[in-house]
Amino acid sequence: MEITLISIEEYNRILELQQKHKVLTFQNTGYQYIKTPFTDEEKKAVLEIETILKAHITRFNSFTNFRIIKDEVQIRLQYGYDEAFTGVGYAFLRELRDGFD
Repeated sequence: MEITLISIEEYNRILELQQKHKVLTFQNTGYQYIKTPFTDEEKKAVLEIETILKAHITRFNSFTNFRIIKDEVQIRLQYGYDEAFTGVGYAFLRELRDGFD
């Protein structure tokens, strides 16, 4: 997964959407997925999140959900490992802004 860092404004917007739409935060275990359907407002939030992520993550496919790990927001997403396989990836929101340790 290749990532171009998000701006502080994009970081703040994603965080705002996560806090406003609590249904998008799901503490999945393994292959569990968030329950849908979403409301129209939640769908708009997902679309906005995906628009930001698509601009910064190579082969980004879709946003799955937020998780909270040790009081940090983590994003679960789908992206293309290669031309034939799409799989799951995780990144802390902070890492998308500041880079990976």
